[in-house]
Parts: sequence; C-alpha cells; structure tokens
Amino acid sequence: MFYYEAYIYEGHLTDAQAVAELGTPKNLARRLLADYYVGDEKEVSFENTKSPFKLARVIIQAVFASPILIPVMIAFLAVIFAVLIIFITLVLTVLIFIGAIGIAGVISSIGGILILTQSVLGGLFYISCGITLIGLVMILSPISLIVINWLKLMFNLVIKWIGKKMVNKKGVRHES
Repeated sequence: MFYYEAYIYEGHLTDAQAVAELGTPKNLARRLLADYYVGDEKEVSFENTKSPFKLARVIIQAVFASPILIPVMIAFLAVIFAVLIIFITLVLTVLIFIGAIGIAGVISSIGGILILTQSVLGGLFYISCGITLIGLVMILSPISLIVINWLKLMFNLVIKWIGKKMVNKKGVRHES
C-alpha cells in the first residue's frame, strides 16, 4: 500500500490520473489481495505444460490461491468442463465414424461372401462395397489422427486462453 502512495506522490498524479493508471481503488485493493495470496510471482508459465490436463490443474490452483476469486473459479470450472466435454465428444465422433465405416465394410464383405452362392453378381457387388469401405477406412485413419491431434491442439489453446484471461493480473504493474 505504501508503494502506491509513494508512487502517486512522487509522480505528482492527480486522482483522475491515478485511477486511469492504477484502476479504481476497489480494483487496486483486489489486486493487492490477490498479489498477497498468490505471492510475488510474475506470471504462470504456460509453455512448459505439455498436457492440457496439467495446464488446467495449474490454472485451477492459481485461481484457488485467492479466496476472492472463488465465484470466478466456479464459473471457470464450468467452462473447463464444457470445453472438455466438447473435446471428448468430437474425438469420439471421429473415432466412431471411422469404426462404423470399418464395421460396415467387414459386414458387407462377409454378406457378399454368403450371398455369392445364391447370386454371383450380388455377392461380388457386396464384396466390392466392403473392400471399398475398408479401403476408405485405411485412407481416413491417418486423416482422423491428424484431426484428433488438431482437436487436442485447439483444446490446449482454448484452455491456455481461458487460463490467461483468469490468471493474468490486470492493470499496470509498477516495479521499483
């Protein structure tokens, strides 16, 4: 507190200039309390966390460090949970789609073999459809892995963005 009083006095700042530079007294008090509870860490490093789940845990712990932010934490957890559900749903959708095509190809090939004794052309048609679907699975499998990795990257970026919005200190930070 003394630091800010000295800063305003030595800088010959008016009340309006101090509010413009440091924020309202209420916001400054919240920032001081958050600094007190979090410590004097500059910023949480997001680059060294490889897993999005470890990153989410670090962000949650940083927000829990300040009791003032408990309501924000509840909203933050709801957003993280929603993003996680969306991520899991998209990954499962891709995997189930590829699996369904593969199962349809195998069933079509087996059905074609069984029908082959009754109708040669019908059996060959179903066998060729099954082989085509199995080939489609072989083509789509690497693409689906790329899509899943991209979804993981997007999930990680969304978590980082949410975390930076929640953890970073607002306003000007003056060092002596």
